[in-house]
Amino acid sequence: MGVGTMCCRKNPREVFELLKQIKAALPDWVKIHCFGLSIDILKYKEIYDRIDSIDTWAWHYYIGVGERDYRLKGITRPEMEKKLFLDYQRKVEKIINNNHNQSLLKVTDESKKG
Repeated sequence: MGVGTMCCRKNPREVFELLKQIKAALPDWVKIHCFGLSIDILKYKEIYDRIDSIDTWAWHYYIGVGERDYRLKGITRPEMEKKLFLDYQRKVEKIINNNHNQSLLKVTDESKKG
């Protein structure tokens, strides 16, 4: 099942509660795909464990932000896009590894701050 517009959801508690309700309403065999979920939200193991897949275009946002700096360094746009994508991929892989190695980062603890 696809859950859309996750890019607008910045509050980990809100995302956790939404996914918890969706999972409770569906049979166990239904997989959850989140469209546009921020990688910052994935650091919460309670959220991470409820998601089967995500996609995002967030890495592409940084092309416009850093394009001038890259051009000044003589880096072509395709080279810049590749570097930004690989940097973003490394961030995602780090989050995945951290989630596999941690016992539990509770959404409720961190989300009280903001």
